[in-house]
Amino acid sequence: EFWIDIQFGQGLSLTGPNEQDILLRVPLRLRIRKRGDATWRNLPELHFRAAQLGTRRATIKFAWRDGPVNTSAASSAGWVEARTLSPGQAIAPNTDDWVADPYFEAVSGDRWITAGNAATSRVTNLIMGDYEAEFQLDRAEFPPGAYEVELRRGYAFKDNQYVTATYAIGGQIRDPFHFEGESAERIFQTQKNLVDKLDLVRYSSVWNDTPVKRGGFAIIAIRAVDTVIEGLSAIASGYVKDWDGTGWNNWVTTSNPAPHARDILIGAHNAKPRKETMLLDQDFLDLRADNFECNAIIEGQSVEDAMRIVLGTAFAQEYRAEVFGVIRDRDRSAETPVQIFTPQNMAEFEWSRGFPDLPDGFRATFADRDDNYNPRQIIHPVGASLTEQVTIEGLVTEAQVRSRLQYDLDTARLRSVFYSWSAADEAVKVRRGDLVGLATDALSGRTFTGRIADYVLDADGLVEAVLLDNEPDMRSEPNWPDIVDLSKVADMSLIGARFGLAIRRKGMVVTTHEVTASNLGDGWLDLVTPADLPAIDSGDRCAVGPLGQEFRRVIVIDMRPKSLNEWNITAVPEAPHLWQ
Repeated sequence: EFWIDIQFGQGLSLTGPNEQDILLRVPLRLRIRKRGDATWRNLPELHFRAAQLGTRRATIKFAWRDGPVNTSAASSAGWVEARTLSPGQAIAPNTDDWVADPYFEAVSGDRWITAGNAATSRVTNLIMGDYEAEFQLDRAEFPPGAYEVELRRGYAFKDNQYVTATYAIGGQIRDPFHFEGESAERIFQTQKNLVDKLDLVRYSSVWNDTPVKRGGFAIIAIRAVDTVIEGLSAIASGYVKDWDGTGWNNWVTTSNPAPHARDILIGAHNAKPRKETMLLDQDFLDLRADNFECNAIIEGQSVEDAMRIVLGTAFAQEYRAEVFGVIRDRDRSAETPVQIFTPQNMAEFEWSRGFPDLPDGFRATFADRDDNYNPRQIIHPVGASLTEQVTIEGLVTEAQVRSRLQYDLDTARLRSVFYSWSAADEAVKVRRGDLVGLATDALSGRTFTGRIADYVLDADGLVEAVLLDNEPDMRSEPNWPDIVDLSKVADMSLIGARFGLAIRRKGMVVTTHEVTASNLGDGWLDLVTPADLPAIDSGDRCAVGPLGQEFRRVIVIDMRPKSLNEWNITAVPEAPHLWQ
């Protein structure tokens, strides 16, 4: 497109007594030619009408578009008329007719157009309104390229002295682009009390193309008239690849943190993206299935900080080693440990408890979705007096933020115990974030550990008894209904005691079975319910303790190499109450 912006800087008006409301017309003639051509092509003559003091702006546009366009005109002020034929002056000196290029005419009809004769006019490919007159140029007729444009204005004249059908001004066919009279040249309209100065403000070449040549950007276009744009806000989402059932192939917009976490690691915004083969896909699929939401503007952040924001909304963090995955903090009540550590496969065990001076709650600031993402501050729990100020990123509803704040408070209260130990080769099965079992008499005087020395199968091939290389203490007292004399009970804590056996077999998950002392001899334990235990073998590690408390369930939070085949491990309590 090509735009010519013009303005009547002081208006278009008569300023004499009782003349302010008289409408005035200013005619404009344009012709164009492609650069290098010798022949000009005339365009329809345009008439601009107004009665206004003060700046009046208008635009003439050339738009390269294919196909005919129905012509229109303004009804009161603005671009009110266009003519493909303007007769030459009928009084001396005579002038030639102004004839527009045939491209702007249909076969028949009036050779002018106003708001009243659109149905009978032959003028085509021109759209006029209060502020814009747009010539529609077919590419076949006007090949796109560099064009020269000539614009001429005629003198202003009163609208009530003009007749459209005959092109007469003051009763005679006059040429408003020329003078009249041969001995004393003049124009018809007096300039007394007339304000009609017309300025060419600017001309602009406009073409439809992306203003940003690089890909990967979302572009927002704004159109405003006589307005300064102070700022802009938008609700947007970056496209990321999501799971389609067989791979991460679907480009979607989503608030699920899983595809965004993958994109941070391997996407174009990472200066050193990881190889996709280095990602633990199952971690991201498990995270995706949790259906958490992350909504955040991440700008100027490191990869680590971006991952912290995205994964933090899902109670997770990045797993970073020779491969990359996700550590999800979740309800593990139904899960079994991936490994059991006992005095037989660990050393240097110690534990410590912190006594932090915790606040009553938090004063949290977050972007509230219900308030157009404006900052909002809440106190959690409601009524807390001693609070710490925090900013929550990625969560945009009060319910989400309160859930996260409660989790942070409970974590500080329920996970203030730290367990640490060193382990050799068997630690290879464990990684940060795993649930493991700790069985040691340093934690409970009723925990016994050892290895399977032998086992017995019943007629169905089920394990019904096992022999341990370390004889456990299976002392217990009768259940309450069976106690005749309470004074005879030596240890109240053993009333109704039941015992469980946890076995870790090679390549198998840890399984737990209720056991009792066996008549087979010392160290033998009978399984209350014989079990199918494939791959059971001598040397399998096991732990015995009160049923349901055979070992301490903990979550590994840190693993550091100690030597070539030994690691220092740190863990915290499982704390299932976090999820209740």
